[in-house]
Amino acid sequence: MLLPDISYVYRKTAEMVSTNNDKAWGLHLNTIKSLAEHANRENWTKHQRFGVIAQDSANIKSGIEHDYKSNQLKGGDETFGIANLSKMFQALAQEVKDAESNEDDTDKDEPTIAASEEPQQTTSILDSLILAKEHLVFKFTIMDPNIQCSVVVASANVNKVTPGIITMIMKLLRDTLPCYGLEIAMATCDAAGCNWVSNRDCLSTNTYHDALPRELTDKYPKIKFDLKCLAKHPRSKQWIIFVPDMPHLTKNIVTCLEKSSLKSSKRNLKYGKAPVNLGMIEEIWLKMGSPLGQLQATKLTKA
Repeated sequence: MLLPDISYVYRKTAEMVSTNNDKAWGLHLNTIKSLAEHANRENWTKHQRFGVIAQDSANIKSGIEHDYKSNQLKGGDETFGIANLSKMFQALAQEVKDAESNEDDTDKDEPTIAASEEPQQTTSILDSLILAKEHLVFKFTIMDPNIQCSVVVASANVNKVTPGIITMIMKLLRDTLPCYGLEIAMATCDAAGCNWVSNRDCLSTNTYHDALPRELTDKYPKIKFDLKCLAKHPRSKQWIIFVPDMPHLTKNIVTCLEKSSLKSSKRNLKYGKAPVNLGMIEEIWLKMGSPLGQLQATKLTKA
């Protein structure tokens, strides 16, 4: 039996994350509405309404808190918050209650446990709750350099950032922003694995060959234009480009240079047939009489 392509599996998984009851989950609709009203007051042109979505996440330490306004428990993974944390707590409490009642029924039929034996400790309900560890943010920035405007249009607290969550929120923004007269022209992020999977396998449907003129691609035969990082908006048919941001690409280059040719690394950069790494570049730099301290290892984290 032939298995489906991995891109198809990723897309279907992303669709399963969101249901018809939570289409606005994670979006800051009031912020989007305020931005649209500002654009109308300032009489922005059609091109001035195009923007870039920049997405990133940060580590957080989340605990369970009681929201007195909604009378609900909050602080968990918001993907489970679709069914809200309070319901999850009630379900787990019922499971513990059922388990305790079953133990009571069993104890009536079994002999008494010896005093020397230690009783089994039951797991706390709080240990079973999935708390948020990452704060995922989506920021919309107008591309026109004459307009200084950048706002957070979506965010979510999640236990783990996955391609499915990124894809779901990106599709919600893609379909929602045009309703307020705004458009996404580009989406950028760091070079984390989940971002690559989301951009390449879930969101992108076309390559540069489909968007660029043939005479331009033929002019540069050494450049690979078959990278899948484009998609057409289903309604406007405008191209949306998905690319890693330049600082993280530079960070990746530096990391590769630092780790290249090391026994502990799989990276193996070469200039022609000669191996290259940052240590060799630094040695050449110093032997050419260049000043000390201007070229040194950065010890950057993996991008």
